[in-house]
Amino acid sequence: MAGSMILLTYAIYRSDPVFIMGQCSGLFIYIRNIMLIYKKKKVMTATPSNKFSLQKTVAE
Repeated sequence: MAGSMILLTYAIYRSDPVFIMGQCSGLFIYIRNIMLIYKKKKVMTATPSNKFSLQKTVAE
């Protein structure tokens, strides 16, 4: 992500619209992926584990 930001800065410095659009789209995708990873981790820690309830129903 840092490399993409550096390339975006360079593209803005060169005033190259194609280069800028390419780096903006890549940076957007990287940020979205990181947000999805953190969202999944948050959901995984917030939900209780079902393995105990499954073992209890099997034992009954």
